[in-house]
Amino acid sequence: MANGKQSDGLAKTLTMLFDLFPNPETKRPYTFEEAADHINRRAADLPDDERKTRTISSTYVWQLTRGKRNNPTVGHLNSLADLFNISLSQLIDAISGDDPRAREDLQLVAAMRDAGVLEIMHRVRGMGEDSRRTLLAVLEHARLNGPADNAAQN
Repeated sequence: MANGKQSDGLAKTLTMLFDLFPNPETKRPYTFEEAADHINRRAADLPDDERKTRTISSTYVWQLTRGKRNNPTVGHLNSLADLFNISLSQLIDAISGDDPRAREDLQLVAAMRDAGVLEIMHRVRGMGEDSRRTLLAVLEHARLNGPADNAAQN
């Protein structure tokens, strides 16, 4: 990742990910310290050889995000992908910039998470056709008859 295009892609992608995928505990974007702490807590459970390649400092996260450093290891990329709950391939595709749809796909994933779509999809998996039709009818009824936005009521 030494060339300028990839460095720029890395910084832009990480900045986008910090904006799109907030810290689930605070509902705000991760701070660099929170990101490093989260990554390092997860890495602590890994075997020694893998843990050494996956831990990261908050300073290094800041440097990657600001384009000051552009040489993450595969372990670091894995850790960053895990932080945002995306695949390593999704992260690499977005960084490379070869396919503009890669970043759009991440924006779509974030929107689907916000809307609870992925949670519903996971629950629907394995349902029979009749159950799916019933669920779709209930969702359509709620969409037509419920408030437009529950957040506006709170």
